[in-house]
Amino acid sequence: MSKKYRDAGAAIWGYRRAAVCHPVNVAVLTLVALTAIVMTSADAGLTFPALLLLVAEAIVLGVLPRTKMFQSSIDARNAETERQEAAAARAILGAHLETEHRLELEGLERAADAIRAHAGVGRISDDWTGATELVAVYGRIALAHRASMQIFGATLGPALDEQMHLIQTALLCADHTTRPALLRRLAVVRARKASWLAARRQQEALAVDLATIGDQIRSMREQCALVPFDDLRGELDGALAASKEGSRVLREVVAATPEPAPSGVRIATPEPAADGFDVVFAPPERAAVGS
Repeated sequence: MSKKYRDAGAAIWGYRRAAVCHPVNVAVLTLVALTAIVMTSADAGLTFPALLLLVAEAIVLGVLPRTKMFQSSIDARNAETERQEAAAARAILGAHLETEHRLELEGLERAADAIRAHAGVGRISDDWTGATELVAVYGRIALAHRASMQIFGATLGPALDEQMHLIQTALLCADHTTRPALLRRLAVVRARKASWLAARRQQEALAVDLATIGDQIRSMREQCALVPFDDLRGELDGALAASKEGSRVLREVVAATPEPAPSGVRIATPEPAADGFDVVFAPPERAAVGS
């Protein structure tokens, strides 16, 4: 059986489990219980209520989980539950992060929400874009960075250098009794300094990883914000072609339409000539001067 059908079967069983506590199923069970009570009081037995219960449950649990409306409501409820759980986990994690990383994490989560919305991902667990996993990895790395900074702070290295300098100064005038103890302490301090240097290199690498995750999520968000240039260009080409055709038809219409007479010119009604050859148009009357 392929993974696709296994996932579909698991989803149907999940919808059926949700249908058990659905108000429709509760109403059916209540109706069957009332029917059983009525028939028991009438000494009619429980055979019919039992059959009614089996048929009703088969219909409810067989049909209801497969309806689109029911599945949409369950998916929306599960998505809201996941968002609330993610918000609670984010609040707990944010309390253990540095302020800079906490603010960055909140911004990346908003960007991840936009990416999921653009990709049509309803539930966080169904995110196939990888943005959710990147945000989770960012939180773990930021937590590790803060833990390392709390132990191996920036001031620890200079303090260890100062301690080594003091021990080496003391060795110059130490006798055979205190010299072995000073040498042992100097070795321990040098080991601490080596650990501090290694931790500082790790902190730098972790900082680079955090910046890389931030850039990757922002890049994905920016890709979602790109306009469909090819589609818009195709629409523009179609609109320009239509306008050119419209302009051609408009020119033909204008050319076929007679021009109106100039203002103030009266065209006389043509009368047939006496000789039957030409039609004479009367000239326009001019207004009398001084009238």
